[in-house]
Amino acid sequence: MASSPPSSPPPSSPPPPPPRNPFDDPDSPPPPGQTYYHRVSQKRRKSEANRDQSLIHGFNLKPYATFLLEPNNGGQLLSFILSPNNSKKTILESFSSNYPNSFSLKLSRMLSFKPPFAIRRKIAFLLEDTLLITDKNHIRRIRCDMFLELKQLILDPFKIELVERLFYPLSMAISDLASRVYEFSIGGWIELLEYIILCFSSSNSNDEDSALKQQKGLLLLGGLPEGVSEHAEFWKNHYSALFENLAARMLDETSDEVLRALTYDSLHTLLKIAQPLGEYEIGGSILLIILDCIDQHWDEETVLGRFVDLTDYVSRKVDQVLNGKEGNVFRAMIRIGEKNGASKELRIAAVEVLVGLNEDRIFIMEKIINEISDVDLQRVFKVSVEMMFESDKKCFKCGQTLLNWLSLKGDANSVFHFLVEFLKTTYIDSKDLKKRHAVMIFIARLVNENNGITNNSLNSLQSSKLLISSMTGALKSQLSSAEELFSTIAQLWGKDFPDRVKAIALSLFNIIGPHCPDILQMYHDRYTCELLETRDKCLHTQLEIAQGIGICAKYGGQKFKTIANVAISKLYSLIEHGRSIKGEESGDGAMISDMAVSALGNICEFHHNDIDGPEEVIRTWLNFLPLRNDLSLAKNVHGQLCKMLKRNQELACYYV
Repeated sequence: MASSPPSSPPPSSPPPPPPRNPFDDPDSPPPPGQTYYHRVSQKRRKSEANRDQSLIHGFNLKPYATFLLEPNNGGQLLSFILSPNNSKKTILESFSSNYPNSFSLKLSRMLSFKPPFAIRRKIAFLLEDTLLITDKNHIRRIRCDMFLELKQLILDPFKIELVERLFYPLSMAISDLASRVYEFSIGGWIELLEYIILCFSSSNSNDEDSALKQQKGLLLLGGLPEGVSEHAEFWKNHYSALFENLAARMLDETSDEVLRALTYDSLHTLLKIAQPLGEYEIGGSILLIILDCIDQHWDEETVLGRFVDLTDYVSRKVDQVLNGKEGNVFRAMIRIGEKNGASKELRIAAVEVLVGLNEDRIFIMEKIINEISDVDLQRVFKVSVEMMFESDKKCFKCGQTLLNWLSLKGDANSVFHFLVEFLKTTYIDSKDLKKRHAVMIFIARLVNENNGITNNSLNSLQSSKLLISSMTGALKSQLSSAEELFSTIAQLWGKDFPDRVKAIALSLFNIIGPHCPDILQMYHDRYTCELLETRDKCLHTQLEIAQGIGICAKYGGQKFKTIANVAISKLYSLIEHGRSIKGEESGDGAMISDMAVSALGNICEFHHNDIDGPEEVIRTWLNFLPLRNDLSLAKNVHGQLCKMLKRNQELACYYV
């Protein structure tokens, strides 16, 4: 007998309607949604809020535009430019901002009529402003269908211009127009390139007309965009000759600063297009010339702009042009950084070039650091220290970057020897108090909570230890050198050194001490005295005190037992203080507390029989476990606890 299908449930009744609003009229029409015109109005108001309030916009400008920018009549605009109207400057600048297409075409046509100098001058500067590429007047804002007419209208008057004062604004207008032209695939501007070659082909440089023409060529070549490399066949016939011409000009010691700057800009243009043209060898030669020019003329006003251009270039994929010249770039920038009188802005710019060089190039900085000489390493260290001694945040960060790169040195011996010598000869024995303290203070800068530098406090300290940690391999095998380093650092505990510098000496002992426990024994009493007596409230100092007590407990042997109880009291104080820190520095406080708990574990492990009330101390220590802030430290303490449990049944009873 077939089973009957399951009976369907009875239909559920619909939910009750919502209570009626007694004030709602059901016959009234629904409220209107946001109309198209309302959305347009909102967009317009938002646009108006972001406008340059010094200019005229929208309906206020339209009457002037209708009258002055009429296509077939340039007389009104010319008369307006010559008029003494007080609002003339604002209206013309507003045309540049709001009507760049019509205004640039109108100005170019007026320029082609060869007006008097005063008018040409005004037109030249207006054209420069109108074609200038900005965030608002972006590179595609001029319509590409206008380029064919604009190119001829602007270039032809420039060719016949004889007044040097107009060369610059007109050449800048041409450069901006060229940048816009090469943004589109419309065949480029070969006429401009041919005219540049014609300018350089002038044979008699002593002739005034020839000199003016060559100056025009330099201005135009220096402003060309990288897109001109699309004319590969053209450059195949002229690239090498242009390079030889420009290289000879750079060697001419009689040229003035302006001509040298124009030649530099032209060489930089050739450098930009070397990679896409496959001119790697010439491009490499140009790079070396540019580095030499920057080195010789680092104090010129235009040099910061050159650093920006160089940073942009080395950040690109130009490895075939660089091809082994990365070290040249590195040494050149370090030479700039160490020059007497070099501003912090200049030093920052030099390091930013190196940051750009290191960008997207795996292991390149490690390769450079391991290839440069010991002398260059010392220079890098010196520049790093001087930059980190500055109060400027950006300068400090750049100095820290240099220091971190030094830690990539594979041969720890060379770094070790020059650092010891540098500490002794340059700083410890210096009569200049500022210089004497600088090498220690630059590390203190990392962790000084009152210096106004935001550097993630204690976490950033680890990066400053990279350099010194890289020496530890050499320390074990060179006892005499290690003793020399310990002795040098211990001098920083002299009476004439401030507490902060003494605290940094503790930090250095904490780094190198565990690698040389025998030598550490020689300085144990002095070391522990500083650990227990230091009153510096800096969070970094408190972290180093906790770590140092743990190191002394582990390696101090019989010498430590006399101070074990005092050390425990100090650690209790550090734990309490670390756990009381709230807010942004709570993470740092947790690190201090965890480090002190770890040090307390060392005392419990190695000096169990030397402390008063060991049961209470061990019970207190266990109550602080597990550690949660630093995973590596937590693992170490856990391993320490396991070892103690295995060999000490009494401790196991406490733990249970």
